[in-house]
Amino acid sequence: MSMTKVSVIVPIYGVEKYIERCARSLFEQTLDDIEFIFVNDCTMDNSIEVLQKVIKDYPARNSQIRIIEHDVNKGLPEARKTGILAAQGEYIAHCDSDDWVDKEMYRDLYEKAIVNDADMAVCDYIEHDGSQQISYHVGCLSENPEKFVSDMMFERTAWAIWNKLFKRCVYKNVVYYPSYNMGEDMLLTIQLALNCKKIVHISNPYYFYFYNSNSIVRSSSDEAKLNKFIQFKSNLEVLLQFLDEKKQAGNYHDEMIWLKYKCKSKIQGDGELFKNLYKETYPYALINMFFCKKIKLRKKIACLYHNIKQVLR
Repeated sequence: MSMTKVSVIVPIYGVEKYIERCARSLFEQTLDDIEFIFVNDCTMDNSIEVLQKVIKDYPARNSQIRIIEHDVNKGLPEARKTGILAAQGEYIAHCDSDDWVDKEMYRDLYEKAIVNDADMAVCDYIEHDGSQQISYHVGCLSENPEKFVSDMMFERTAWAIWNKLFKRCVYKNVVYYPSYNMGEDMLLTIQLALNCKKIVHISNPYYFYFYNSNSIVRSSSDEAKLNKFIQFKSNLEVLLQFLDEKKQAGNYHDEMIWLKYKCKSKIQGDGELFKNLYKETYPYALINMFFCKKIKLRKKIACLYHNIKQVLR
């Protein structure tokens, strides 16, 4: 019995407005040998009911669809991990349930990976508000694995998991799965990419990332800002530990300093709590950044200006 070519993992929580669009884009894929793993993370709305109605419109896909139920809400990182452990495909992909994909996406990425014996295939993506395109993003600036990781760490390309197809065996070398939402793709995708010997890129925008201005991720309350910072810093600390354990810290010295400053810059609330937190978090990140050869001068100046504004708030 041959292995399924691609497994697509879709976490489900609070997306009854969007899951139909997502599911239809998946079920209309031109790749036939594919499985879809939906992980119900105890959603409290009608997302699963909507999904089941859509499934009825695609009877030929019925045997390829699995819905896995969580007993309690565990969050996005754990929902993805559940899907990864259940996946049977030769390659694994992720799709967020409020996003959607081009019907050619998984066939083209899979064929590109197979022809080139690649561990990862990546495509471009479009940020969309549901009515119109907001921006176009190139998914890969270099197919050299070390440069690709560097570009992600410097945020020159996205460290998002959803525009990338990874060979399933690469997941065997993942040491740390994320515990928190903020920076979870950073922690998981960088680990995966460091284990890839060959990366290929298709310069087509196959993935549509939905920009939801009402998302809780974009909440501007001080509590939300503090929570996002704590979560990002927790995942960053794990990534730094991983790089150290894998003897990779020396290869990504400048990149690690940039990520520390990126973390520091997430402290944006008002009041003494945020001011003190800003001073205490990676206190030498800005100074160290000025000695990084890989960071351009204009970026350093922009960060210095931001730091002065924060200190004077």
